[in-house]
Amino acid sequence: VLDLGSGGGIEVHPWQRLTPFANIASMIDLMTLFIKIMLVSIVLISVMNLFFVSVFWSFLLEIFSSDQTKRLFGVIAVGGTAGALLGPVLTDLLVGTIGNPGVLFMGSGLFVVAILCQRSLLHIGRRMQVAGGASAAAADDRPVGSANPFSGLMLVLKSPYLLGIAAFMILLSSASTFLYMEQLDIVK
Repeated sequence: VLDLGSGGGIEVHPWQRLTPFANIASMIDLMTLFIKIMLVSIVLISVMNLFFVSVFWSFLLEIFSSDQTKRLFGVIAVGGTAGALLGPVLTDLLVGTIGNPGVLFMGSGLFVVAILCQRSLLHIGRRMQVAGGASAAAADDRPVGSANPFSGLMLVLKSPYLLGIAAFMILLSSASTFLYMEQLDIVK
């Protein structure tokens, strides 16, 4: 109470105590923070996904020879595309049966299987290097790149093979983005 001296006084109360909307305002602040965290998480997951795909293809380039890459990369790309299409369908079918925790455990188990496959490929790659001798390894072990930052783009534009891979990646990203937006519209 603030005394004005003539017997009257003014009571001072904080806004949060007088209005029923104070709780709503703090809930809106909390929801805004949660949405920001979700958006940052989505961007980080997308960047990590791009990073994993790039590291995967780089890893395969290190293990296989040029002839093997031309023979196997198409099959590997088809398998990755089939997995990208069937993964959400399988998850949708299984979430009703085994629930969210079961789907998370299944994803963890499949991640362990991927790690075991990667370790197996490393072992096979080492065996192939030993069988091929040091001269084959030395021939492939040369620096990659140049001082020109656009030399990689020029290589892609000159090679129909690389141009096809780049077009595939652009179409895959575009189709995935379109399907994701359609999925969001369905959920709304």
